[in-house]
Amino acid sequence: MSFNGKLFAESIATAGEDCTAHFTNDALYIDGFATVTIDRLSTRVGGFNHDELFFHWQDEQGNNCSFMPNSESEVKEAISRAPAQLQSHLKEWHFRRRSISIVWISIVSIIVAAVLGSILLWWKYDEALNWITGHISIKNEQVLGDAIFSQIQVDSDFLSEGKAHKVVVEIGTLLSQKSAYEYQWHIAIDPQINAYAIPGGIIIVNSGLLTSIESPDELAAVLAHEIQHIEQRHSLKSMINSMGWAAALLILIGDANIATAVIVHQLGSLYFGREKEEEADTLGLDLLVEHGINPDGMITLMQRFETANSTEVPDWLSSHPSTSDRISRIKEKIKAKACDSCKSLTYNWNDIKTDPLLTDSSE
Repeated sequence: MSFNGKLFAESIATAGEDCTAHFTNDALYIDGFATVTIDRLSTRVGGFNHDELFFHWQDEQGNNCSFMPNSESEVKEAISRAPAQLQSHLKEWHFRRRSISIVWISIVSIIVAAVLGSILLWWKYDEALNWITGHISIKNEQVLGDAIFSQIQVDSDFLSEGKAHKVVVEIGTLLSQKSAYEYQWHIAIDPQINAYAIPGGIIIVNSGLLTSIESPDELAAVLAHEIQHIEQRHSLKSMINSMGWAAALLILIGDANIATAVIVHQLGSLYFGREKEEEADTLGLDLLVEHGINPDGMITLMQRFETANSTEVPDWLSSHPSTSDRISRIKEKIKAKACDSCKSLTYNWNDIKTDPLLTDSSE
């Protein structure tokens, strides 16, 4: 059976083109316009009330296209006719729709309390932030992290095998073996030179960073730094700071799914101040020394990016106002620790960074 809707594409007027569509087992047929195989389709939430369904894809020229069923009844018809291959996407659509709606209902319901609490606590903000994060259990933090990562997976691709993946997991597991967190290590297929930590012990390293660093010691330095953002709960505090007290209360009571839909869109704007970056440097250095890993990789990494173009510098370095001061401090700390037993990791880094699984994904 067919269902009516609108087709949106760069070559079509903003208001969209009225058309009729129907599913077969392997494709969405938009009568008179396009045939899109199921494996090219994804779903998006739209509309003021977050109740609109968009089937999204890219055409052969790489242009974004979408088909939107016209009404609630047409949406139900489209969902009922969708083949099994598309059902997982539709489940994700239902989840996002429900999460976004609940987020706004929750925010409105507690906004007065949040404002009053902010007025009472604004002069002791740091103490209040430390207090509330201290009362969020690691279990609830991990539930939050898992929910955030499940959202990221919808729009991002990850490398789950190969030499690079193996070495990230091995070094990360070594550095985090004494932690109360159950760490997860992921390589995002993303050319941007960056790595970041999600609350609950999830660390993501972009493929672009792995092809840019020059030794396993530099990778260990990155992972040690990100581990400390987790251990010191910098990531959790930054999210709460970015989202406000409403999100903090939701996380505190363990309602991660409610907070996730908004939090996931804040990941790119999370910021660790100078003090927290210095703390992650210092404690990350301690972690390297504790495990007998040559800490000079932290210096060589910073020195190389210090002279790089600003667009090539990772966020965790570019957020710092003075990389040269940072390097000097780390050199002093390394000298003070005098770790004679520390050794460089023995992985063949050139073999790892030229692994086709990694290099092909970074192009």
